[in-house]
Amino acid sequence: MTQEFNADALFTYTKSLAERTTLTLAVGGNFMEQNFEGDYVNAYEFILPKLLNISNTRNRDVSYDVSRKRILSAYATAQIAHGNWLFVEATARNDWSSTLPASNNSYFYPSVNTSVILSELMRLPEGFSFAKFRASFAQVGGDTDPYQLSPTYFIDFTSKQSRGSTVIARGSSFVIPLSNLRPTRSNSLELGIDARFLDNRLGFDLTWYSQSIFDQILPTDVSYTTGFRQAIINAGEMRNSGLELTVNATPVRGELPTDLRWEMSINAARNWNVVAALSQGLSSLLLEEGRFRANVVASVGAPYGVIQGKAFRRDQQGRIVHNENGIPLFTNEYVDLGNSTPLIVGGFQNTLSFQNITLSALVDFRFGGQMMSNSNAVQYEVGNHRATLRGREDGVVSEGVLENGQANTKILRASQYYPAIAQGAEPFIYDASFVKLREIRLGYTIAANALQSSFLGNIVRSATIALVGRNIAFLLNNVPGIDPQTGYTNANGQGLEFGGLPSARSVGFTINLKF
Repeated sequence: MTQEFNADALFTYTKSLAERTTLTLAVGGNFMEQNFEGDYVNAYEFILPKLLNISNTRNRDVSYDVSRKRILSAYATAQIAHGNWLFVEATARNDWSSTLPASNNSYFYPSVNTSVILSELMRLPEGFSFAKFRASFAQVGGDTDPYQLSPTYFIDFTSKQSRGSTVIARGSSFVIPLSNLRPTRSNSLELGIDARFLDNRLGFDLTWYSQSIFDQILPTDVSYTTGFRQAIINAGEMRNSGLELTVNATPVRGELPTDLRWEMSINAARNWNVVAALSQGLSSLLLEEGRFRANVVASVGAPYGVIQGKAFRRDQQGRIVHNENGIPLFTNEYVDLGNSTPLIVGGFQNTLSFQNITLSALVDFRFGGQMMSNSNAVQYEVGNHRATLRGREDGVVSEGVLENGQANTKILRASQYYPAIAQGAEPFIYDASFVKLREIRLGYTIAANALQSSFLGNIVRSATIALVGRNIAFLLNNVPGIDPQTGYTNANGQGLEFGGLPSARSVGFTINLKF
């Protein structure tokens, strides 16, 4: 059972400072408390068949979990508006979190943002319909989950000692806590411009941002010989900067519902990322240990999400080295093979409307970044991949050289070659770029006079029925048989795939009613 209690107090004050200039002040506070309690019973070995009841079991494991978290907050804002063209806002907030040590549980974060509507301030060149410039700076602080500071224990109802059944306590986590944990902090700067032209038929919104994140609270994998699986750390500094662009256009602007109307929108984002520093003494941080063949790490000086694994051994000319039997050799250590961070992501939407009918299509795209597909590696290993058909009759000669530098001419059976190359990661690093037809929608809006003449006329103001298809098709996909958006974790292990389920294509109806 989860409960959350919030209590807020807010005081506001508004004053007119001069003609067309208004000041608004606000001061407030918040008390937030989260409580969780859970009782669990795991049972096995049923006594009677087909009676699926907890009482029909011979062995039961009973456990109890509890979690408490509290945050106290104080905040203030000040807003100044002058005319219809200048808006300035400043905020300040301080949080005290129960999940951080007493010496570090307070963190303050201010912000300031301003916007100037240029089209209200001055006369713009002919063709401009609207123009706005905006700028902001913000600091943000953050805490973590409860009980990351010291070892925790739980009641074990199942352990038995020589004197009989006894309730004891034992460690409830395989994570090494950090007693001097610091709050996560980030500084961000953003500049943007919004402009529209030709009576709003064309417009764009361009944003540039820069962000530095300090002391991220992350779990990192550790050797199992320590008796733990992970350790909590404050991880150095990561920097991001990028551009975001949205372009809207109306190539055909007929008056609905009688004329044709065509609207289109495209958005794209480019992010530059680098791990500037890690914890003291660390040059690389393991983010996700892959089940087989590859890991994802954060390395100082590199973008976040470096994929590492065993690569082909190569000579000075870059040729693959083979053993005396003609089998390709791999490096003994994991090396950098790619990065999961894309270069650019975005989408493109078109909408056609004529009378009461609307047809729209949405295309998503991503370019750049790599992924390691364990599914393809396993299919190579067991001979289920389409590529393993090559050489089943005449054998395979792997291109490269032997360890003595001579050209490899050894013929391998397909059952030797493909399982051999499946032991490394490099053959299964793929370009994760894709273009996907994400959605097609065909809708029909029932005319207002038709609604008014029906029995719903006094209740429903408008009604739209639509046929919607999602995840229709890939227009570009470089990963054989796998959706490049697939991963076996939503956490830090982006770029690793194993046994990913295909994205479900769906077709359905929607009904939208307005009352």
